[in-house]
Amino acid sequence: MSVTKLNCPAKFFTLISKYYFLIISTAYLLRVLPLFIHPTLWAEDATVFYGPLLKHQISFHELLFSTYAGQRFTLQFIIAKVLLTILGSKLLYLPILSTLVCIALTYAMGLIWLRSDFLVKSRTGRRAIFGYILLAPSAWEGLGNLTNLHGYLLLGLFGLAGWNMSKDKFGIPIFLLVSGFSVMTSINGLFLLGVIAVSAHFNKKNFWIPFIGVAALVAFQAIGWLIRTGGLAPESIKTQIANSSIASIKRIGAGMIVGQNGESYVAQFMNNQRWLFIGSIPIFFLCILIKKAKSRESSLVPFFFILTALILYFILVLCVSRPIGISHLTEFGSAGRYFVIVHTLVFVLFVLAVENLPNEKTLVTKITTVALIFMILLGVASDFRLKDKSNSMTRSSWLAFSRCYEASGKNCRALVPPGQSWGNWGISLN
Repeated sequence: MSVTKLNCPAKFFTLISKYYFLIISTAYLLRVLPLFIHPTLWAEDATVFYGPLLKHQISFHELLFSTYAGQRFTLQFIIAKVLLTILGSKLLYLPILSTLVCIALTYAMGLIWLRSDFLVKSRTGRRAIFGYILLAPSAWEGLGNLTNLHGYLLLGLFGLAGWNMSKDKFGIPIFLLVSGFSVMTSINGLFLLGVIAVSAHFNKKNFWIPFIGVAALVAFQAIGWLIRTGGLAPESIKTQIANSSIASIKRIGAGMIVGQNGESYVAQFMNNQRWLFIGSIPIFFLCILIKKAKSRESSLVPFFFILTALILYFILVLCVSRPIGISHLTEFGSAGRYFVIVHTLVFVLFVLAVENLPNEKTLVTKITTVALIFMILLGVASDFRLKDKSNSMTRSSWLAFSRCYEASGKNCRALVPPGQSWGNWGISLN
């Protein structure tokens, strides 16, 4: 009996390892279930992408090269146009189709990391990253809508840096497809340059044309950013970076510990100073692991560290493009969706550091690793349940809108979430 008891934990973990892919996929399906039960368009999806296409006030060609929040969202407009063309005048199923496309692409980007053996050698580590992309904290608003789809495409783009193109039959076509989709949201082009430059798997001679093309895209976008931030963000670059760093300590650290749902609940009992202290704990632990890890060129730890800092700067400063102060950023309530990408990159950094620890683990590294794993799981558990974006008002409103559009296409109006808290979001066709 004692032998059986001793073998039970080993059998349990073997079973989990064997069915890990199925377990995470099932958990992901359960997580996004509210989006399928009550599908609805989200605020920006309705007003930025589908609304203008339904109004026909601006040509599709002009919309492809228009900007929103300082970026071009060409892929989102293409997806919106394709779905509207498929449905014609019958728009009742537009929310479920739009949600399905976003969820499927997010899942596909997670799958890419299972093949990225250059970045993360351990299959266990790659599996963990796959799970974290699908279950990461702060995704309740961003998951399942077109506006934030570029963030998950960016994560897939990083994963492609670890594909061995010479050994994979579909490696180059998949890379061109995913990178092509990804850089249609212009901020992603900046990071495609880095992915191509650092990956040992790419034959650089075969990528000089896309490299030059993306470089031109980034330069073109940078000009727009400079013009936009010149009038809207009067602080110096030093001030912007300093304030962004302070906000990031809170949002990354605290978000990874308790998730956005937990943070919203606990925030009423905490001031910014306490939050910054709590948020610095997991970051401090991560720095310990990085310091203890044996540096290895293929681990790209410095690359991911710099990359994470760049993403934060561009998201918080250049894309948001508003006067930035410490108090504003540390209370940036809806900014959790912007940090899903960063949370995942920090998790990748954690996996890389653990993978490169010496074989003989010290007590410090063991305690630090276990503590970080516990914090990460706590954040994932806290934000596992997705909030239902819709309510009876928005669902009945969309039903009436689809019937109105099918009948005449004129004088139709749809209310979309979160209209109750952010204003009267919706589509109006006159």
